[in-house]
Amino acid sequence: MTCVTVKKIEHVLLEYYRYEPGPAGTSERHAHPEYQISLSFDFPGVYQYRGGSIAVPVQSVTVLHPGEPHAASDPGPREQHAHFAMLYLDETWVRRVATERKRVRGSVVFTPVSCKSDLLAELAGIHHRLMHETQRLAQDVLAQRVVHALLERQGFETDERLADDPRAVRIAREYLHRHAFEEVSLDRLAFIAGVSAFHLTRLFVRHIGFPPHRYQLQLRVARARELLALGVPIGEAALQTGFADQSHLNRQFKRYVGVPPGRYRRAS
Repeated sequence: MTCVTVKKIEHVLLEYYRYEPGPAGTSERHAHPEYQISLSFDFPGVYQYRGGSIAVPVQSVTVLHPGEPHAASDPGPREQHAHFAMLYLDETWVRRVATERKRVRGSVVFTPVSCKSDLLAELAGIHHRLMHETQRLAQDVLAQRVVHALLERQGFETDERLADDPRAVRIAREYLHRHAFEEVSLDRLAFIAGVSAFHLTRLFVRHIGFPPHRYQLQLRVARARELLALGVPIGEAALQTGFADQSHLNRQFKRYVGVPPGRYRRAS
């Protein structure tokens, strides 16, 4: 059984997972619209990311870039309980904080894995404090400290690869972000992007890792996760994020997040 604790604050979604001993597992290949920061305390893992495998050692910090397809897997059975803390940081906000702090421009890409014990300790401490902090101003200060710590000790560069993506893919992605919770036809999306439907699907798979409908689905799941963390009822979250009904959200949420939405909401 997986135990999860959840909290949503401005710009940051916090999760804490406790996995019971059991067989090795592998997640569905997916992407997040936010930066995903994973704190691995006592069990190693592996990410399939950017065309290769990235080992995640015990006592490490992993940062995955927004929109980057990935899948997580266990290297073997869990012989004891495993604990992970997760932070999901809004991409636009991270870029703004980085610009103010370091005067950088463009998307900020951090080194995927760091084994610096001081960084892990600081982020774990901030995660714990954010889970219990109720004052908005204190939350904002602590959240900024997460970005500052990553900028100072994780290592980063500005990523120009996104600007090199085909123009049609960029236009389609931007459109899907603006209309994530609406019904969008492939013909309409292709017309907006200025290419044929077949060509757009092929470009999406090549550059994003999966077709447009799965990209939109994951945007919906990401927003539903935030709403559930705020205590919004499951049916209302399904309605707000464009799912056909609550059962549809249940299936997709469990598929991509790993726990049912009811348990996730109760954990908030």
